[in-house]
Amino acid sequence: MLAISLRLTPIKWAVFVWTTMLWVGFLTPEEVARLLNSVEFGLPPSISFSNLSLTPAFKLLFAFIGSTIGCLFLRQHISSACDFKGRKEERESFLKSEAKEQFITLMSDKAGMNKVYVPETGVSAIQCDYYEDILKELSTSNTLKILSIAAYESIGKGLEGSMFFGKIMRRPGLDVELIISDPNNGSLIKGRIKQIQQSCPTYTQKKLVAEIKKTVSSFKKLKKARDDQGSLAELSLSHFKWHPVFRLIILDSCIFMNTYEVECHGHESPMYRIDRADKNVKGSLSLYASYAAYFENIKENSTPVVM
Repeated sequence: MLAISLRLTPIKWAVFVWTTMLWVGFLTPEEVARLLNSVEFGLPPSISFSNLSLTPAFKLLFAFIGSTIGCLFLRQHISSACDFKGRKEERESFLKSEAKEQFITLMSDKAGMNKVYVPETGVSAIQCDYYEDILKELSTSNTLKILSIAAYESIGKGLEGSMFFGKIMRRPGLDVELIISDPNNGSLIKGRIKQIQQSCPTYTQKKLVAEIKKTVSSFKKLKKARDDQGSLAELSLSHFKWHPVFRLIILDSCIFMNTYEVECHGHESPMYRIDRADKNVKGSLSLYASYAAYFENIKENSTPVVM
C-alpha cells in the first residue's frame, strides 16, 4: 500500500482529498466512485472504486483528514503569499534606499553638491543654518563674489545686521565683487515684486528699491574705508540688466547657491553648498565652474557703478 501511495503525484493526492471532502458534503458514494475511476492514479487494473462503500464513521474520519490537509494547504498558501509580499516590500524599500544613496553619491562626486540647508522663513540671513559654514569658508578665501537682487542681507544692513559688511571691513586684502539690481530698473523691480507679493503682500516696490539703495550706500562706505586703508584689493559693484535665476555667494573653495522662489525672499529658500572639484582626485567633477562662469557672464553684461 505504501508503494502505491508513493506513486501518486501531489496533484492526484489533491484530487483525492478534494473528492473525499465532496463525498462527505455533497456527493453520493456512486458519484465519488465514478469520479475516482476517471482519474489515472497509476494503480493496477484489478483495483477499482466501483464498489466503494464507507461507513458513517469512516466518512467522518475522511472528512476530518481532508479538512485538516485542506487547512494546512491554505495556511501554507497564505503564509507564502504574506512572505512574498513582505519580501517584495523589503526589496522595494531596499531599491529606493539604494537609489537615494546613488543619487547622493552622484551629486557629491559628479556635481560637488555636498550639503543642502533647509529653508527658513521669517528670519534674517545671519540666523540661518548656513551662515556659520559660510563664515568658516570665507575665513580662508581670498575672494568673495556675490550675485543678488538687493544683497540687503549680505551687505545692505551694515555692520550689525549683514553677513559680510564687518568681515569686508576687517579684511582689506579681500577681493570683493558685487552684482545687484539697478534701483532705477523699473521693469525688473516690478517683476520681482509681482513674484514675492504672492506670499508677502506687504513687501512693496518702494521697500525693495530702498533696500537696494541701502546696499549701494553701505558698499560705498566700504570703498571709502578701503581707500583710507590704502588697500589695492578689488572692490567692485555692478548692476545687472535682467532678473537672475540664482543667488550666489562664491568663495575660493565652494559656492553657496539658492534660487529666487516666488514664495519667499532669496535668503529664505533652500541653500546648496557646491564644493570645487578636487584636482588631486581622479574623476572629481563639480558644478562650481558652471556657476562661476554664470557669474562672469552676468558681470560682463552688467553696468559698473562708479564709486
